[in-house]
Amino acid sequence: MTSATFKHIKCTGTSSGTAVLIPGGPGLSSSTLRGFDALAENFDLVLVDPVNPRTVSQGRSVSYNELKKNVLEGLVSLPSRRLILLGHSFGGILAADVALNSTLSVSALVCVATPFSAESFSVIGRAYQEHMTDDLKLASERFNRDGTSDSFRNWLASYGKLYFAREIEAGTELILRDDLCVEAFLGARSESAMKGQLLDDLKTSPFAKLFIAGELDMLFPLASAKSDAEKGGFDFSSIQKAGHFCALDNPMATVLTIKNFLLQRGLM
Repeated sequence: MTSATFKHIKCTGTSSGTAVLIPGGPGLSSSTLRGFDALAENFDLVLVDPVNPRTVSQGRSVSYNELKKNVLEGLVSLPSRRLILLGHSFGGILAADVALNSTLSVSALVCVATPFSAESFSVIGRAYQEHMTDDLKLASERFNRDGTSDSFRNWLASYGKLYFAREIEAGTELILRDDLCVEAFLGARSESAMKGQLLDDLKTSPFAKLFIAGELDMLFPLASAKSDAEKGGFDFSSIQKAGHFCALDNPMATVLTIKNFLLQRGLM
């Protein structure tokens, strides 16, 4: 049985509630959410690792539903029920799925560079092939060959400009040091790419919704991000000088965009 890890950061000012941050992948850890920490000026933060790699038996994959169950169980037990859920990339899919659970009191959902639709995943596949470098190709072949945590880490670190617009060196180092979970990627990637129906449910959901995308995102281009945002009834904002990891490329603009949205909705 696996479990999630929840890291709590107390608000440095007057708290407007609890902001829950979920990383991408699937399989990346909450350390890859660097850049969102300035939200602690106005919110108590909960950084979620949907699965603790040390609770996974060797050779066992972790399904999407298991990740969702781990996160939901932890959120239900939080003392604050006024929740802002934020997810980056795959984490946005998980955040959206959890937000639609009727047992939670969610005030807002923020999805950052999150592909939902089958069309968006097709666009990502084409972008990956178009911008593939020799290093990325070699790293991909190695991961497909052995499927280890190290080869998974090196493969993602080889994405380079597909992930980062300005902070390629810092972003690469961030991933190389990440305590990621390859079992979550292997077990959850297929199902996570089939969650387009969430957009229909989100469109009629009562909580506030913001979709953020980097203007220079080469993996998930702006046009596709806008399309998914519209289908799900999100407000949409783009971040200048930022790629797929927009909070790393341009943290000030990313956090300010989130805060302004929440302020306009009376959630700060």
